Amino acid sequence: MDKKLVYSLIIGCTLSGCLKHEASYKEKSINIQLSDEPYFIKADSIFSNVTYIPLETTDESIFYDINKLNYHNDNFYVLDSKQAAILVFDKTGKYVKKLMRKGNGPSEYLTIEDFFLKDDLLYILSSSMNKILVYNDNFDFVKSYSLGTFATNMQYINNSIFVYTNFASEDYKNIYEIDINTGKIIKKYVDFFKKQRGVRYSTSGFAKENDSLFITFPYDYSIYKIETSGYSRFYTIDFGKKYMYSPEWLKLSDEERTEKISTKYRDFWELPINSINNLSLSEKYLTFTFVHRMSEHKFVLNRKTGKFFASYISSSTQYPFMDGKFSGMIDDKFIICAQSDIILETVDNLKKNKFKLNSNTSFVDRIKPADNPVICIYTLNY
Repeated sequence: MDKKLVYSLIIGCTLSGCLKHEASYKEKSINIQLSDEPYFIKADSIFSNVTYIPLETTDESIFYDINKLNYHNDNFYVLDSKQAAILVFDKTGKYVKKLMRKGNGPSEYLTIEDFFLKDDLLYILSSSMNKILVYNDNFDFVKSYSLGTFATNMQYINNSIFVYTNFASEDYKNIYEIDINTGKIIKKYVDFFKKQRGVRYSTSGFAKENDSLFITFPYDYSIYKIETSGYSRFYTIDFGKKYMYSPEWLKLSDEERTEKISTKYRDFWELPINSINNLSLSEKYLTFTFVHRMSEHKFVLNRKTGKFFASYISSSTQYPFMDGKFSGMIDDKFIICAQSDIILETVDNLKKNKFKLNSNTSFVDRIKPADNPVICIYTLNY
């Protein structure tokens, strides 16, 4: 998003307040009333506090981007796909270690698309090699499994690894279940059409809660629950007919969809919502993002009360660093990873307009524009 636009949203919402839209909720179905006007919800109205954790920047720890963030045993694990590395920082942001073993050897990989941690073992998915590689807590190589298919995401429950083939499987199945001990394929399911094979959509992969996984698919306005016994529809999302593609789009090839878009819609502003992204669940909240009118909206459902919102979250002087990559939930906390250069520019603009910063933003005096991102941990009051 344009930095000037972000700043104008900060000031505009601070001075005049933000618009809120109507929505309704019933079990297993979420109906969101959208319109062509942008929706904003003020950060002050949904958060009660925030903790900032700058990730230490050294020659060894610097990275390009956070493609996935995991918190395990009081450490943050950061996947940087461009560098093909996983970096570890402690709970204060201090750099600990890094896995970077790019190569063609038996203990090496060419790419990392996803990872998870279980029993102090690190499992990584290397799509270019169609393999899962396993390392111990010291990043010593333990073993590897051959998948027999390209895949872009994976996660585990109990003793099974589930991989998402992302329309690449020669068997036209989107989910493979694999025995975590032997690496053998247990079963394959979630069919797709032959003409859809080969198109790989951007996806945030699986969300996990206890012994269940959750996933969404492009052009499908549903959240599916995956267990070792099978899978089922968990929630249906209704954005309104105008803002959704018709059910027939689920059966189309990517080429057919592209052709229909070019003939039916005049510009990008008119495009319906094509997917539910960044799905995340915690004990109390369910969250995801979706793009509406060229703007990323965040959805937050309080699973205990049924109350929810679906809006662009606007910054304020209390919470000025909302412009960042959304990383989901960690222990009911809302996580955003903000780039250091954006933070510093926001601070400069606020100071020029004589807005007073909170004391917990004193870390900005210690960071530089090229430093690693800052993890912003928000407590939801919603």
